[in-house]
Amino acid sequence: MSYHDNISASFNKALLRKLRKEVNGATKSETKLQTRNIEHTRKRRDAEDRALARELGVTVEELTR
Repeated sequence: MSYHDNISASFNKALLRKLRKEVNGATKSETKLQTRNIEHTRKRRDAEDRALARELGVTVEELTR
């Protein structure tokens, strides 16, 4: 392998490592975002259920059965 090929191979390996780290970081941030969205959706639905139960004059347990 020539000197130039060796440098290119080293650069490609370093670039691959960098890209893998970026992908893992993006995946972790997406997971955190999805978790937050799920939690917000759960809280919103819970609030909607409580409001509807209050309007109907029943408990949330009776409403969700």
